[in-house]
Amino acid sequence: MTDKLSWKIFICFHRKLNAHNFLGDPNFNGEYYQAIKTNGHTRPVKMTDSTKEKYQEILGIKITRESEFEIYKPELQPRKYHAPSVLYHLFVNKIYKELDYIGLIEYDHQLKFNLKDSKTCNVSLEGSVTTFINDTLEKSDEIIISLSARWRFIHLYKQGGTQINRKNCIDVFIADYNNYFETQYKIRDLKKKNPIIPTQQSFITDKRTFKRIMGFITHIIDKYPHTGYRPRPSTVLERYIGLALYLDKTELIYAPINHLAKRGY
Repeated sequence: MTDKLSWKIFICFHRKLNAHNFLGDPNFNGEYYQAIKTNGHTRPVKMTDSTKEKYQEILGIKITRESEFEIYKPELQPRKYHAPSVLYHLFVNKIYKELDYIGLIEYDHQLKFNLKDSKTCNVSLEGSVTTFINDTLEKSDEIIISLSARWRFIHLYKQGGTQINRKNCIDVFIADYNNYFETQYKIRDLKKKNPIIPTQQSFITDKRTFKRIMGFITHIIDKYPHTGYRPRPSTVLERYIGLALYLDKTELIYAPINHLAKRGY
């Protein structure tokens, strides 16, 4: 592994961390990964100092609480913002300034490439996930690596239950995105192309792209707060983040890792 790049993926978890998900990667270490504990679960569990120390000893990485950010918006997690809240706090606290690349994965992802979803890849997946990320970042100053990519645009659009004020959230997203970036994207064009959309807000990108995308997401959360999210803000914002990653001018590659989707974390 090279030590020339400065990059970090933050692991967001709500209840507990499963070491097996991460230690299977032989290059997993505290230089490239850090975990952040939230209270964004329907049954929050506080992380005691002893539990924190235990996680750090087992995983060999730094563990922090979301509430420890200098700038912290405590009302987000009770309103079920979940992982997008962590991205929000990474952005407003300018954590990206210390890094060349920054990203996030959720607690129920495993650092192992998902062969079932490999058909969504546009690159060859070889070696460990950490080695692949490091080698890929070495080749590009600006890039987005989507670590979860399962669905195409039409599939997500037809999930009519994901709404803002009883409107399909993707329709609202297109209007918000065009207004913010002064673009002219249209639903019919995206349906025609039917691209694969990044999901689960699991990705890593250069800090310039991160600033641009999270500037937009922060605008949605802070400056232009929506009400009437269905089923919850985290689901709606997951769509916003994924679509913003796809529409951004930065090169996007797909390298999906396993999503275990188990409850209780």
